Amino acid sequence: MRIFLVSVILINACWAGPIVETNYGKVEGIEYEGAEVFLAIPFAKPPVDDLRFEKPVAPDPWEDVYPATQYRNDCTPHYRLVAQFSSYSGEDCLTLNIIKPKKAEKLPVLFWIHGGGYEIGSASQHGYEFFAKRYASQGVIVATVQYRLGFMGFFSEGTSDVQGNWGLFDQAAALEFVKSNIENFGGDPNQITIWGYSAGAASVSQLTMSPYTRDSYSKAIIMSASSFVGWATGPNVVETSKQLAEILGCPWPGAKECMKKKSLHEIFDAIEVQGWTTGTIDILRWSPVIDGDFMTKNPEELIKESPVKPTLIGMSNKEGSYFAALNMGRVIADFGLSPEDMPKVDEEFISEIIGRKLLYNNRYGENREKVWNDILDFYVKQGKPAEVKDLNGFYVDRYSELLSDITFNVPILREITSRVERKTPVWTYRMDHYDKNIWKKHIPEQARGSPHANEYHYLFDMPVMAKIDMKKEPDSWIQNDLIDMVISFAKTGVPQIEDVEWRPVSDPDDVNFLNIRSDGVSIEHGLFQEPLAFWNELRQREGFDLIDPTNSAMHSSNKDEL
Repeated sequence: MRIFLVSVILINACWAGPIVETNYGKVEGIEYEGAEVFLAIPFAKPPVDDLRFEKPVAPDPWEDVYPATQYRNDCTPHYRLVAQFSSYSGEDCLTLNIIKPKKAEKLPVLFWIHGGGYEIGSASQHGYEFFAKRYASQGVIVATVQYRLGFMGFFSEGTSDVQGNWGLFDQAAALEFVKSNIENFGGDPNQITIWGYSAGAASVSQLTMSPYTRDSYSKAIIMSASSFVGWATGPNVVETSKQLAEILGCPWPGAKECMKKKSLHEIFDAIEVQGWTTGTIDILRWSPVIDGDFMTKNPEELIKESPVKPTLIGMSNKEGSYFAALNMGRVIADFGLSPEDMPKVDEEFISEIIGRKLLYNNRYGENREKVWNDILDFYVKQGKPAEVKDLNGFYVDRYSELLSDITFNVPILREITSRVERKTPVWTYRMDHYDKNIWKKHIPEQARGSPHANEYHYLFDMPVMAKIDMKKEPDSWIQNDLIDMVISFAKTGVPQIEDVEWRPVSDPDDVNFLNIRSDGVSIEHGLFQEPLAFWNELRQREGFDLIDPTNSAMHSSNKDEL
């Protein structure tokens, strides 16, 4: 009997995974291809019942070894249909994952924040396998985090008691957990690079400025988004919250306690009545707000108080085509072109969209018609081919570019400009390469390029739009270059690709950037400077900013506030 017990103990010891001590207790992970992986470590108490619509609270210590061996809940999305596609989703979701080399000591850390318009997405979608194979194997630790989404993450009454931004506070709590515990995993708490894409990138932008987090990181990677945009500053979030509360029969103001008692099914039913997207250029129903606490001011002002740290900012050359020509992201944005709609896109089609989705609610007041014509002239009438009979491809491209500039290009350029003016070392890239398989045959050639989310194929081996063979050129070397860029920046604060002499932006009026093309990489100048000038001049002239309506007051010195 004694021999049997000793054998059982020895067998269990042989099968035990790696164990690491945290400030709250021990966690046991798994081994995978030379890496150690710890999944779903709780960094806060479950935000349920009385903790719903509250700032995250540190978890209680645990006595037994916590089994960090599998993913748990994804955070509840904003829409029932999305929740049904998740294997596991629920409110008890505030966990993070750590992927590290087996032998690790004072290694740099990549703190990854997923995208999804602050309304969908999860850390588990990215898996851990690719991070282990391509990142941990090169001497970095990756932490991927979850945060509350949609109405659970951003419901706001616009008051100090119900301020919103719960999802951003979750990110801050996760960052604090990593900073306080990563040394036990072999990481360097003073070398944490916060990294995100899309809404994850806008979140990173916000973390670099917030007084809660701006001193907790060393470097930032901001890919294909910025916080200098209306969909990241929530011009209509309080009104959306009021509508939801009223549909649910909760009082306004003072809806929080009533909302805490509503089941997810009741809230999802109310969302079906309300609608899951705005149908306008503001796009998101649920997003961060300027709350006077996490975001004490509009980002364009708050950035002036943020510390100067190395920053890598990137974008694609056809961001908006993901939502327009490719007709993707329909659960968060309503700008897609179906195969039936595509041939109908012409000047009249675009003009109608401008009036209905951009200039809704009489934006620009008495000057609305003039602004309408200015936008139409800049995006449609200028540069129209004179001798081409079929202009559909031209119009589809211009429609996509209009969406690109307002929601991505111009806000990103404004952030680059603001950071460079503060002497921040900013490296910028533009992704032009794309694999032809991501584009359906009915989409005109003129509208094709590198769309939003294109880098996901290369950075995470995720087939967002198509399955790409990464063993073939040029995709194989582009994948290597992008991963090397991220890892070298995390390690040294300077991104490195091949033998290219890539310098920080020196002139905000003529931005130098690394262009990643199918035939190679090169340094170029003049990154979307014309649309930036157009929208800046329009903002200055009219005193209203369509790019970020919450920032209009700063530029209305010669105008009555609209």
